[in-house]
Amino acid sequence: MTVLSKWYKVAVVFALLLGLSAAVSHYAGAQQAEGEAAVRVGTYDPEAVFQQYPGYAELMEAVQTAQQELEGADQQAIMQAQQRIQELQAEVIRDFQADVDRALPDVARNAELQLVAIEVAYATDGIETVDITAQLAEAVSDAEAPAEEPAPPVPGWPAE
Repeated sequence: MTVLSKWYKVAVVFALLLGLSAAVSHYAGAQQAEGEAAVRVGTYDPEAVFQQYPGYAELMEAVQTAQQELEGADQQAIMQAQQRIQELQAEVIRDFQADVDRALPDVARNAELQLVAIEVAYATDGIETVDITAQLAEAVSDAEAPAEEPAPPVPGWPAE
């Protein structure tokens, strides 16, 4: 990639963001001019939410147990334990993200939000940011995984 094309892409992205900011500002100003409430944008700290997630404690306990069990272990045992921890970590993160995805619509609706973002670096007048970290953490810590549907029968195999 040439330096010129890199700067061209940066300029295009900047122009798009500037246009989006102007549109949101115009929209918020129009709403306020009509006497309506400001645009409410929810923000949250994913790390703080994850630390309240039940799977986080399970993951940290597994890591601590593995560290204790592997003191003085051979290289192969250490590598196997690392792989198991990585698999558990991937599973916990996947479940966490699914629970956040399920909880966000209700949390946003209850907080009367029009948009949810992890962070808002800048907001014009008429944009109200609302921290929903605590509400989201509570929602995902109380979340129950949806019931799994039984797998369809495999043709030619006896039914259980």
